[in-house]
Amino acid sequence: MLFETKQREYAVIAVLELARVYRSKRPLSARKIAAKYGFSQNFLTQVFQRLKEANLVEAVRGPLGGFKLIPAPEELTVGYVVGLFDEPEAASKRSKSKLTSDAERTKAKLEDVWKIAEAKRREYLNSILYSDLLHEPDEQEPLDFSI
Repeated sequence: MLFETKQREYAVIAVLELARVYRSKRPLSARKIAAKYGFSQNFLTQVFQRLKEANLVEAVRGPLGGFKLIPAPEELTVGYVVGLFDEPEAASKRSKSKLTSDAERTKAKLEDVWKIAEAKRREYLNSILYSDLLHEPDEQEPLDFSI
């Protein structure tokens, strides 16, 4: 379970940047996002290709072109975007009924732990909407201790 891959990081941040300009209906270029975050523009462009294939973004050509987010930020979860870049889980090659050694049984138990952790990770990420990430926390009033 490798969560922090470069593709996922680029994708989550790129979609967040598109969510920020969603209401303006203006495209945002991969070049601008790459420059802002110090990303490889070529790698980010590959990430956008996958987002486009998943119908999350549309490409706009021309000198003022770039990418636009298709679903509203209120309709899109971080978990969905991360899931586009999850690697397929390898099927377990061993049958639990045929586990013979202590090491095999230990590995099977740990495999169950990782599966539960992965399910919790997905549940959490699926609970976060991009619109939630756009709202800046309100600045708190300083405490007043005057009497």
